[in-house]
Amino acid sequence: MAETKGSFRTDSGAGLLWDAAAFSGVNDYDSWSEQLEEEADIQRHLEAGHIVPLNILQDMTAGFVVRTGRAGGRVRKAVDAGLTERERKYLVTSSGQPYLFVSTGRAYVSGLEHVSGSVKNGERFLTPVDIPASRWACMVYLIDWEAEPGMVVNDRPHPDALPDFVVTVNPAASGRTYRTDFESFDPTPE
Repeated sequence: MAETKGSFRTDSGAGLLWDAAAFSGVNDYDSWSEQLEEEADIQRHLEAGHIVPLNILQDMTAGFVVRTGRAGGRVRKAVDAGLTERERKYLVTSSGQPYLFVSTGRAYVSGLEHVSGSVKNGERFLTPVDIPASRWACMVYLIDWEAEPGMVVNDRPHPDALPDFVVTVNPAASGRTYRTDFESFDPTPE
């Protein structure tokens, strides 16, 4: 199982796990705008499996973990990615249904506004994520890391604090229905 930890910053209200090949033509504001500015464009990318939103509709700097399982075969056993016991203890909510993610082998996590086809190594606002080329089912989880005793130090996360978001990536099953809402979590009833 592979795991990538990092953080992203967004001033557009949403972070994304995104496949690089789907946005290879994005190299300036105009080409970004053609792909991601309108709700219909975002919806098209959601339905095609190009993006998985880490979205709570607010600007933020957020920590994340992307945990990727693997399919079984004749030689090796399948390993599902899931939450740790500690993450389950501070779980707030989940996407409820997985998102489809179609990886071509190069994926990133960033704020929506940082999606680009001209990614350079060490880019400040992008974290590369190792997700092999295939079709994947991604669950998104929101974690209340601040609720864990001792994890807030001087109004900042302790180095051992849990992330805000956990994304589990497991092999997609045929015939499954996938979530296509841009907001990662259903609103809680008041």
